[in-house]
Amino acid sequence: MNAPRTPRTVAVLGLGRMGEAMAARLTAQGRPVMGWTRSGRTPGTVEVAATPGTAVAGAGLVLLSLFDGAACRQVLDDVRDSLRPDAIVLNTST
Repeated sequence: MNAPRTPRTVAVLGLGRMGEAMAARLTAQGRPVMGWTRSGRTPGTVEVAATPGTAVAGAGLVLLSLFDGAACRQVLDDVRDSLRPDAIVLNTST
């Protein structure tokens, strides 16, 4: 029998309407979530890091929910050195 798996920490970069909803749902399902938002707005549903690099440090899954491609490129450039080598990056940005 397999041992229970420890929930993978999820970093949600972009806590607008969509990102905040996804972070809240993941939290409700028992996932550890660390968020970050460019606006500085801090929703009460998730712990918010001061920088995107801090948010992704240690996260096994990084979920992008940003405004556009330019924002994604900028944030990915910012976090490149902080990502775990085995991290999965999922872009849900529009």
